[in-house]
Amino acid sequence: QPYAILYDRYLIGAALGEGAFGVTYLAWDEKAGEKAAIKAYKKETPGREAEFFEAAGEIPGLVKKKEVFREDGREYLALEYLEGGSLKEYLKNHRTIPASEAKDLLLPAMKAAAGLHSKGIVHCDISPDNLLFAADGKLSLIDLGAYRKRIKARICADGALSGKRKDWTMDGYLCVLCRVV
Repeated sequence: QPYAILYDRYLIGAALGEGAFGVTYLAWDEKAGEKAAIKAYKKETPGREAEFFEAAGEIPGLVKKKEVFREDGREYLALEYLEGGSLKEYLKNHRTIPASEAKDLLLPAMKAAAGLHSKGIVHCDISPDNLLFAADGKLSLIDLGAYRKRIKARICADGALSGKRKDWTMDGYLCVLCRVV
């Protein structure tokens, strides 16, 4: 609920977005003295996403997990707040992007997807909505809510994908693109 204090630390503000598993709020982290994003999971759908942030660890280009906590029978995931807007918003204002700029823009997200894959995690929902800009202008991959635990498609040394075509998610294509650039 907006303007509530959660976990004796987070002052909850406006809703940033809503998905199948819950609502993400802007919050103020009173302990750290900075903004945070708090994902409040629906009571009937506990946040398994937190497990994958744990398994992933620190991966450059992946939004940083602050902590996971439970309060009033609901699970919450506290993440760093990325204030620069989404790639979707950026694309509305920049209809075309030169290839060199696109490469520089997408490289952090491509490396994040490759880092997740190296740990057996497939994002499964890479889209302009799930790529947010940090204050430094670099894109970060967010939202592991649609992940899969194992990847059956493998990325070969030459950058080609092997495996069944149905397993070639956007994650795989981004990793191949990362190898190419």
